[in-house]
Amino acid sequence: MHYFFYFWVMSKTREKILRAARLLFNRDGVANVSQRMIANHIAISPGNLTYHFQKRQEIIDALFEEMVDNFEAVKPKGQAVESVLPDLEKWLKAMYKVQFDFRFIPTNFAFITYSNQAIKKAYAKLAKARGEVFNSFIDVLISENLMRDQELTNEYELFLKRFQLLSDHWVLNVQNIEEEVSLKHTREYTQNVMQSLYPYLTEKGKKKFNQLA
Repeated sequence: MHYFFYFWVMSKTREKILRAARLLFNRDGVANVSQRMIANHIAISPGNLTYHFQKRQEIIDALFEEMVDNFEAVKPKGQAVESVLPDLEKWLKAMYKVQFDFRFIPTNFAFITYSNQAIKKAYAKLAKARGEVFNSFIDVLISENLMRDQELTNEYELFLKRFQLLSDHWVLNVQNIEEEVSLKHTREYTQNVMQSLYPYLTEKGKKKFNQLA
């Protein structure tokens, strides 16, 4: 019982460290947050923090893994034909919410990957997987005559690249133009992607689209 309680306390402390680090990284930027600042934020000693994470990079790595897990959790298990457009909208909202929660990663990407190329490669893999999910929605829309066939060479391949570009950089774009990223931006960029589909929809698809709440 004593050992169980000890490991429970250690696990809770680790969670508190990661929550505090994410909050501070999101608010102040990775370069401006030290391990001591994280420890002070949750009122633990620097030694207690280094017991769990010897270096700040280890905290970043753990948060990156948490972000990947969250992306995986919102990944649709399959695209139901009868609800493909609502499901796409739901996935976009959930995905952009994850990006909002871990927004320090795209906004500090160059700084983070300078000393950790593994994260750079993992992020590229994540972006590719996100594109594959989006493409699977497009395939269903086309197969159900909700989206027209291509009229230009590589039309949908380039459409996918525009989606990836927007999804990779929307957080940074907002921060460059406005003072702070908020949840309203996740809704705005979801609407941006959804409306970008509209010109490619068939009349049947547009009717389905206009039924979205």
